Amino acid sequence: MKKRFILLLIMILFAAGIGGYCYYETDNIYSDCYMEAGVELSPNDFLKRPVEKAEFDHDTASIDTSIPGDYPVVIKVGYFTLHGNLHIRDTIAPILETKSIVSECDKSLPPDDFVKKMEDATDLTVSYEEAPDFSALGDQKVSICVTDLGDNKTISETTLTIIPIYTEVTLESGSPAPDVSFFTLGPCNGSLETDLSELSFDTVADYNVNVKVDEKVYQSILHVMDTNPPVIVTKDLSSYTTILRSPEDFIESAEDATAISYAFTVEPDIQKEGKQEISFTATDEGGNEATCSAYLTLQADHEPPVLSGVAPLQAMVGDPIAYKKGITVTDNCEEGLTLLVDNSAVNVNKEGTYPVIYTARDASGNEVTEETTITINPRQYDEGAVYAAADQIISSIIHEGMTGQEKARAIYNYVTRNITFIEHAEKVNLIQGAYTGLIGKKGDCFSFACASKVLFDRAGIHNEFISKVPPRPTSSHHYWNIINVGDGWYHFDATPRHDHPTIFMWTDSQLTAYSDAHHNSHNYDRSLYSAVVP
Repeated sequence: MKKRFILLLIMILFAAGIGGYCYYETDNIYSDCYMEAGVELSPNDFLKRPVEKAEFDHDTASIDTSIPGDYPVVIKVGYFTLHGNLHIRDTIAPILETKSIVSECDKSLPPDDFVKKMEDATDLTVSYEEAPDFSALGDQKVSICVTDLGDNKTISETTLTIIPIYTEVTLESGSPAPDVSFFTLGPCNGSLETDLSELSFDTVADYNVNVKVDEKVYQSILHVMDTNPPVIVTKDLSSYTTILRSPEDFIESAEDATAISYAFTVEPDIQKEGKQEISFTATDEGGNEATCSAYLTLQADHEPPVLSGVAPLQAMVGDPIAYKKGITVTDNCEEGLTLLVDNSAVNVNKEGTYPVIYTARDASGNEVTEETTITINPRQYDEGAVYAAADQIISSIIHEGMTGQEKARAIYNYVTRNITFIEHAEKVNLIQGAYTGLIGKKGDCFSFACASKVLFDRAGIHNEFISKVPPRPTSSHHYWNIINVGDGWYHFDATPRHDHPTIFMWTDSQLTAYSDAHHNSHNYDRSLYSAVVP
């Protein structure tokens, strides 16, 4: 019977995770353990032989290791309870970093204000080694002391600068600019070094202001604050459903020193007919808020808009067209009206008559449509206008005393810098091409060559207009000029090209070499024109 009891006890111990043998207080626990404050505590710190399932009882687990002292420790290991003593000591001095302070005269400061950083495992107390004199202007040394719960101390020296002005002042937004007395402490010989007339006092902001006192300059921070809420007068509104509304629609007047923003408390139901109360907030830059309310009365809109002024249109090829000029739209609800013009069938670069459709639509979706036509007529180019434009250009770029080559170069510079290249332009005749280039300020190679020729003619420079001979029917055409300023004929081509050549006063061999390297870009029948310098 006794043998059976011992065997049963061994089985119970194994089931409890004791590992098959018993622990006693005197065998496996240190009666006293010492540790530095702030160190993490573990049950095995107290055991001579670590045990995986050892744990503190509730009271021991709640010990604050950042507080020095002596504490009883209770550890549970399976079915056993072990007792010991914990001694927490603080032997390490605190870490301390201080900062200098600029403060106004007679303003007391706690020692904590001088602390930039402090660290320790225990709570810290901050104090002055010797209290500074807060009434003494200028710099003085200040010693700050921090003491931990272990009575360890760290002392750091810093600087306190006492100035005769307020380090910070506050001004209500909307106020006039203050004078120097607003910044100084009592009567003193001071002046403003910062021009306050350049600052805005109608918005919330912070400004650095330099103040000179007794020949020394100090800095103060001027805080422009807004502490008064907006004053809002609302109005009721009657309108039609589906019209979107903003809080501003309900404002009769609004007053505040700073800008105001608005937001609905609950968005109005713009689909609901009848009378409803709306609420919104008005918030200024200082965060001051006013709550406002008004009434919105809505009715359904079933009446379509009225279109007026729709009539047949006339334009010339290439002209911009103001389709909406002379067109008016009226409605019982003027808000949210739109006018749509369908001109998708119109080709402004081709003569003919095309349909134009106007659609007026109101915010409720009611609409009316009217159709008319536009006739695109052939353009009539005014020779007198072209020559007048050329003469004005010549007078601005050519001056007395220029050589023929200098005049030609001035024309080359003007054409290349003032006419924008487009892939395709009309090619009717010389006047049309020059009109497109000189007056329209755009065109292709035909326009560039025509514009250049008219300028040469008006400047008295001998010139001829050259047309490329395409090597095959599918090749593109090209146009340029040849000029003679007194020493023979040379090539002149002001049309922009991808590789940016300056084809000015080129000999025939120069142009031929370029043409051969660029797919016969300037192939021409030399028998039709004056002979160019080889």
